[in-house]
Amino acid sequence: MKQRRIIIICDQASKVGGHARVAIESAAGLASNGEEVFFFASHGPIDAELTQANVNVILTGQPDALDERNRLYGACRGLWNSRAKKQLSQLLEDRTSRKSIIHIHGWTKSLSPSVLSEIISARAPIICTIHEFFVCPNGEFFNFRSRSICNLVPMSQKCILSDCDSRSYYHKMWRIARQAITQQLAKFPSSVTNYIYTTELAKRIISKYLPGDANYYYLPNPVYITKMPQVAAWQNRPALYIGRLAIEKGVLPAAEILGRLNVPFEIAGSGELSGQVHTANPNAVLHDWLSSEELVCLLARARVLIFPSLWYETFGLVVYEALACGVPVIATRESAAAEAIIDNCNGRLFSWDKAGDFENAMLSAADSVTVERWSKFAYSNYWERPLTIDLHVAGLKDIYERVCRHAA
Repeated sequence: MKQRRIIIICDQASKVGGHARVAIESAAGLASNGEEVFFFASHGPIDAELTQANVNVILTGQPDALDERNRLYGACRGLWNSRAKKQLSQLLEDRTSRKSIIHIHGWTKSLSPSVLSEIISARAPIICTIHEFFVCPNGEFFNFRSRSICNLVPMSQKCILSDCDSRSYYHKMWRIARQAITQQLAKFPSSVTNYIYTTELAKRIISKYLPGDANYYYLPNPVYITKMPQVAAWQNRPALYIGRLAIEKGVLPAAEILGRLNVPFEIAGSGELSGQVHTANPNAVLHDWLSSEELVCLLARARVLIFPSLWYETFGLVVYEALACGVPVIATRESAAAEAIIDNCNGRLFSWDKAGDFENAMLSAADSVTVERWSKFAYSNYWERPLTIDLHVAGLKDIYERVCRHAA
């Protein structure tokens, strides 16, 4: 008989973002290790990794709330998804003994606070991975108008009055409503006391807004990359960016500066800033989103990876993927990715607040002797303690045991 049922909550059953990728890979890894895993999501397509690992996937058959054709219906469903709540209730029925555990990865895009309400009322052991700063209405502690980190207390009067949203103040009001429902009706996060954090920065930023008796478990995200020969980064020329083309990612000022420095620049990703990035740097090569195999090929011809984020982030998966290949990283000091960088050993750290700091970091990367030293250290240092899926699954199983013992 299997030890327990693990129910994983995530908006999508495909790898459309960092948290979905971690949820899918860990679900498949757990199932491959003999656990009975249920993956509850809003929509697919269902990733092949879940199917191959025989994960039980339950979909509500709904798109993300903002993708609904009827925008009013989508807005209402984003606040309270009755169908998701009902289907989750059916899944949780007769599965709420102490041998079951519920792991929350994501709910804000489609599943809504209604699933949190259902989970908490089930009284099974619950754990939540901190993929975003969910106590903040926009999840990022970032003011999109001033393009700077926000230090306001979430849901305070100043927060509510702040016109900080990436879309409009009306959309901010919708986020405020969703946050109020989450806190008052779903009783989240006040009723959940187990959290997985991936970096010390993420824990430090959010812990002050979580329950005082919360338990924290450190577990980095898995880096799904096979060990290959080290990339000779010092023989390459392009700087590489991987990720969404969005304001908070810092790619726009980085593109402009790289164009001015005449540094070849390649991008794997897309987003609302695609046109502006091309205008800022007409010579930049945009590849759109690439498969894992294509990303490895792109990393093989990169001199450095840049991670110029303007917001805190919670991990920075692409940073670890680059280091695993031997590609040095130039990242912001203020982001969680800085925890992976030893300044001037496997890359450089810089601050946007310090004029010319990014330019200086890129000028350091122009020296091939320096880049060779960075590259060799990045590769050897990463593979001394690789963040493999096997280690991640082992860590999860240990955490689940501790959470279940604590619940008992």
